[in-house]
Amino acid sequence: MVFLDPPFRQNALPAVMERLPARLSPRARVYAEAAAPLEPRPPWGELKRARAGQVSYQLLQWEGGVKAHDQGGLPGNV
Repeated sequence: MVFLDPPFRQNALPAVMERLPARLSPRARVYAEAAAPLEPRPPWGELKRARAGQVSYQLLQWEGGVKAHDQGGLPGNV
């Protein structure tokens, strides 16, 4: 789990998100706050998005490195 809350006026979130995947495990989750929501593209998945006042927050999941049939180590059909 990674928490990102960079200074809004610096617009640093896109640059951080670009460098982050090299440091993540498959299915890692990232909580991000920004002035406006990110528009995640695969292999990122969005689990939740909401707004509180002037802050947009999202819970994202990194799907890079996950095989289509991967069930997270669980046997059988999940």
